[in-house]
Order: sequence, then C-alpha cells, then structure tokens
Amino acid sequence: RNLKELVILPVFSNFWSEVDANVIFSGLPRLQRLEVYEPTDETLWAIAKHCSALQILKISLRKYVNVPQFRGESSHIDVDAILAVLQKCPVRILHFCNWKSEILNVSLLKKMAMACNTLEELKIGVESDAAGNKVIVQKEMDAVCNGRVQLSHYEMKCE
Repeated sequence: RNLKELVILPVFSNFWSEVDANVIFSGLPRLQRLEVYEPTDETLWAIAKHCSALQILKISLRKYVNVPQFRGESSHIDVDAILAVLQKCPVRILHFCNWKSEILNVSLLKKMAMACNTLEELKIGVESDAAGNKVIVQKEMDAVCNGRVQLSHYEMKCE
C-alpha cells in the first residue's frame, strides 16, 4: 500500500488480458510514478480509478502501432482511457514511448493538456514522418495550452 514507484513489464504477450489490472492497482493508492508497457484500455481505466496520487506516467507501446484511435495489432489504447487517467490523477509528467509522429496532432495534445491542470511536461518518443520531420513543435504546444505544458520529443531508434 505504500509503494510509490512501479515498472510493469509484460512477461508474456497477452499479459494485460490475463491479469486483472484492478487487482494490481487497487492496492496502490500512494503510487506516484508508473511505467507501464503495452497497456490496454482496462489497464488505464484501473490506473485512473485507483492511483489518485500518480504524478509521472510513462506509457510504452510496441513499435509500429497505427493509431488515430490508438488501435493496433498488439496494443489497444483508446483516447478516453488516457484522458480518464489525466482527469483523475495529478499527472505532472506524461511520457509516451514508441509512438508514430503522424498520430500526435495538435487536437490530441489539446485534449490531453486540457484534461489535466497539473500536467507540466509531455515527453514523446516518436518516429519522424516520411520527410524526416517531427510533426509536433513547442510553438504548437504553446498555442494549445498557453505555455503551461513543456513539450519534449526524441527520435526513436527503430530496428
């Protein structure tokens, strides 16, 4: 019950479909930092429900997840599940790893920034688009949230 940091690496391919996320997170009301790999909607809804002290969240997806709705072959995340975490938890730093740059548009960033008044930093591990551009820049982020959220992104090395 007093655990403040947790990294959950799936030990097999269908980890989150075999494990009850509510059981895992219900005993972690003081959790402040969480790294979660390949979460499902249910995983994120459980985090939103049980982790009311969460300040730092890192979400890693498998490479090459195709999204607008964050749906892919192996990863399944819905925008509403991410927004629920941001609305119910005092997240200061949100870190996405292994995301394709074309899915991270200003509209999505605005939804995330507006969902959470405590959000200070959004870190995004992206692949560049076909022209080699990282599509989101700080100027766009400032336009979204009046300079409240610092955007940082880095190039993913996909092999």
